[in-house]
Amino acid sequence: MRRIVVIVVAVAVALASAAPAVAARSASVAALQVALRAHGVYRGDVDGISGPLTRDALLRFQRAHGIRATGKVGRATRCKLGKLGRPLLGQRQLASGRVGWDVASLEFRLRGFGLLAKRVDGRFDAATAAALRRFQRARGLTPDGIVGARTFAALARGTGARKAPAARKTTSVVHEVRAGEGFEVIARRYRVTPDALARANGLTLASVIVPGQRLRVPGVRAPALKAAARRRAPAPGLVHVVQPGEGFIGIARLYHVRPVALAGANGLTLASVISPGQRLRVPGRVATTRAKQSAEPRVRHTVEAGESFFSISQRYHVSPWRLARVNGLSLMATIVPGQRLVLPTGAHLGSSGAPVSRDAVRASLDRWSTTYGVDPRLARALAWMESGFQEEVVSSAGAVGVMQLLPETWRWVDTMLLGETTPRTYDGNVRAGVRYLRWQLDQFAGDVKLALAGYYQGARAVRERGLFDDTKQYVAVILQLYGSV
Repeated sequence: MRRIVVIVVAVAVALASAAPAVAARSASVAALQVALRAHGVYRGDVDGISGPLTRDALLRFQRAHGIRATGKVGRATRCKLGKLGRPLLGQRQLASGRVGWDVASLEFRLRGFGLLAKRVDGRFDAATAAALRRFQRARGLTPDGIVGARTFAALARGTGARKAPAARKTTSVVHEVRAGEGFEVIARRYRVTPDALARANGLTLASVIVPGQRLRVPGVRAPALKAAARRRAPAPGLVHVVQPGEGFIGIARLYHVRPVALAGANGLTLASVISPGQRLRVPGRVATTRAKQSAEPRVRHTVEAGESFFSISQRYHVSPWRLARVNGLSLMATIVPGQRLVLPTGAHLGSSGAPVSRDAVRASLDRWSTTYGVDPRLARALAWMESGFQEEVVSSAGAVGVMQLLPETWRWVDTMLLGETTPRTYDGNVRAGVRYLRWQLDQFAGDVKLALAGYYQGARAVRERGLFDDTKQYVAVILQLYGSV
């Protein structure tokens, strides 16, 4: 399946403030109506208008499920709506067989392309695919019936009849959307309001914008912009690519900036979910230093007879999982003598002290697993995957120890789950890591796969985004190691 990267700018459906007399048709409201109808509380038409029927149905649904009845759609409401409550349009590739809020939003947008109103049901079937192909042909796209990056971009420009292109004013400034940018970030750059920027392009602040999309900037002329660029040609801004397990706090500490400034520079808040591969602009930093670092030669190891990812990782004090990933391989892949492997950042020979034995680490894992009610075989498989039972491993993201905990995660476990500061030793690391795994199991009602995904990706990101491809691989390998270490 083709992979797409879609940056989504989305807001919750605010039904409380919508007046019927001036209500606009919204694909998000239509998706809500589809979900509420599936739960038997909405019996009106799926018209995308946030009128009294929709509001009353939402309030009844929230009361029936113990959610504070605000008339607004938050995460708790989406979760209770089930499959039709998530994800938002643009967060995944859509094709036949998909079910969800995003499918309902898509179907509502395709009504003008032959999709009957009664087929707007949140289920991507043959009728949805046929209407999508008609839309794709009308936009000059390959009619494959799959919503990928180019189709999302076309949807973002609207589904109405295409107007004849007007004569372009050569003085107008057009901005090409980059990964991680939203209306607020772009508007701040050109000193216009986000709402004016959206309206100038026939959009609203709830519209999806994607990398490569071109937006006209209202009230800004190209000559002035060029003159400003000549006056000050700043060095290119530093961009950080998010690694698995990283959060705003860890990334901000890496570049010595405030977490709230890092989030704000990217049009986000500290409550926003960031995912591996996402690109974040680092405020007040330029790319020169980073570029020099990337130009440095990468250290490699030539595989010898009898070596495996685990034995090599122990030799260089790195995580087996990251050793495999930096080489684009699965941890369970076969490596052969003579093969050259790139070593991840932080790899080194030697030790700062007497290494802790595997038996000591295994005993610690078993003891704390018994204390916190975790299957010892699961804890051992996770620890072996993360570090190969090594206490000295430090990842490029700053995760440390046997359980590869980020410093901020370790402090959070100490403060919120244990109520005391654990010693910064292998045993303290194991205790905090096993307790954190117990918390993940509790968050997902004992579902081992989701708990492991939460340990690697973050519980909130798992709930709101689902499992990323590398997370699925991570979970699968741990389950293969279960009972063998």
